Amino acid sequence: MITEKMILDMGVILAVAMLLGAVLERYKFPAVLGYILAGVLVGPLLGWVQSSEVLELFSEVGVIMLLFYIGLELDPDRLREGGLAAFILGPLKMAVNFGLGFLVGLLFGLSTIESAFLGFIIMMSSTAIVGKYLMDKNEMKTLEASISITMLLMEDFAAVLVLAVLGSAGSNGSISAVILTSVAIVLVFIYVISEYSKYVLSFIERFEYRKHISLYALGIVFFLSYLVSFFGLPAAIGAFLAGYLMSRMGHHELIEKELGTFRDFFSAFFFVSVGMLFVVPNSIISFEIILLLLVTSVLGTYISCGLVGQFLGLGSDLSSKLSSLMVPIGEFSLIIATLAFNLHLPHAQDILNSAVSLGLLTAFVMPYAMEFTPAFSQFLARLPSSKRLSLAGSLFHAARSSREMHQTITNFFRVLGMYLIAGFSVIYLITIMSAKIEFTIFGYTSAEIFRYLAIAFLIPVLYGIVMKVRWLGIRLVGIAGPSLFPDLKAYHVMWMQFYLADLLTGFTLVIMSILLGWISVLFAKEYVILPLLIFALGIVYAGKGYWISMESYEKIKKGIRTKKRMHMVGGRLGRRFK
Repeated sequence: MITEKMILDMGVILAVAMLLGAVLERYKFPAVLGYILAGVLVGPLLGWVQSSEVLELFSEVGVIMLLFYIGLELDPDRLREGGLAAFILGPLKMAVNFGLGFLVGLLFGLSTIESAFLGFIIMMSSTAIVGKYLMDKNEMKTLEASISITMLLMEDFAAVLVLAVLGSAGSNGSISAVILTSVAIVLVFIYVISEYSKYVLSFIERFEYRKHISLYALGIVFFLSYLVSFFGLPAAIGAFLAGYLMSRMGHHELIEKELGTFRDFFSAFFFVSVGMLFVVPNSIISFEIILLLLVTSVLGTYISCGLVGQFLGLGSDLSSKLSSLMVPIGEFSLIIATLAFNLHLPHAQDILNSAVSLGLLTAFVMPYAMEFTPAFSQFLARLPSSKRLSLAGSLFHAARSSREMHQTITNFFRVLGMYLIAGFSVIYLITIMSAKIEFTIFGYTSAEIFRYLAIAFLIPVLYGIVMKVRWLGIRLVGIAGPSLFPDLKAYHVMWMQFYLADLLTGFTLVIMSILLGWISVLFAKEYVILPLLIFALGIVYAGKGYWISMESYEKIKKGIRTKKRMHMVGGRLGRRFK
């Protein structure tokens, strides 16, 4: 029952939140910071408002609406706008920041799962803050906007998988089974929506649905939220899937406009409730954790986006601005931090305090980071770099103007998805079987036998992935050859493209091994041999591709390679990898 005190609390929350939000927006900061500060002010500092069932309900609806809007923005067509650069820098940035946050947690004696929470917190950048900055500066059509938005969409998708796993981690069963089941459910939902949303659209188009599109959208949101929660996952995951479904139906702009106030109302309560959970740290160690996380998150972002971006040939100006854009910690970090209380972790309060503090600090740091961009750009410009290794930069620029490049990348990710689903299915089935079947053969337990079987079945999948990545590299270098090597003839590029494809393959495999390595160390140490194998394979491919391509380039420039010999050898290589 709603009491007079609850109504007064709601009024106080909205008044203080809107006031602080307006003040911060006046000084070019996001209103979300005002909502969080409002929660800190009316809760732990002044004690005006106490947590209640109504506030908890409104905050849960706020999380649902936030993820619904994030799902609306997850347009697969927009993922291609960032090109190859975003698909390299995005996973790399997540891997580097997660690793740094995880190490900080271990350094201060936190458990593995608590350290993983810190890694997840600094892994995600803020879609809302970055998007608002780009819109305010009228830079949504720039190169850095295309790359950063694509990276943010990739982070949002990764965050949904993290939420699915952490949200069901308290259920019974082994952690491996919980992870695999959670990810499997999300992937199945996304696949079904991607393949069959057109049939849903053709059905509802028979009715006058456009007049009530917002009501249809809300109905789908709450239905999918219930359906997902029925399988033991957080209801917010269903809202994200509902947003993804509506984006596939092509009416996301109208829905965003009509439900904007509804979202702002409930999401304000969520951010206020997060601020109310904040407790001022009472120990030096808590401040040290927050400070070290701030330094590592900013440093990791500048290394993964700035230094690596410069190495890949994006240019010092683009790499430096991209680094500054990705500094602020995202909304998903706050949502993930609140799950620490659901899992009853001993240091849940420290985790939440870190997320809230980092969200506030990085948002305040971002304007100064943007002012630091010219100085960082000058620093990057002084670094030694090889224009012949600017694969991602050249391929990225070629992809923006080449329809053939778009089609090649699209087909690659479709086939790669099939390989990944096949590998995931093998691990999932064998994990479930090992949990249900127990026996011993020649001194080997069933768990060990199933583990060896999984590795044996995954080797062909790994081989298929390597060959597909190499095929993509050959095609991309062939398409982007003129821009990559403008001073060489066509038959020169044909000679070198196979070795350059090896370099691109090796770099991709190294990034893939880092991501899989962290997952294995955290949740499945028995499969850590696979990331190590992929990493070694990546080093071999990258080393061979680099040295042979550079040697070939120098010999071509000196006139040692003849057209006849290059045609003969290139023809054999072409037939081999056709």
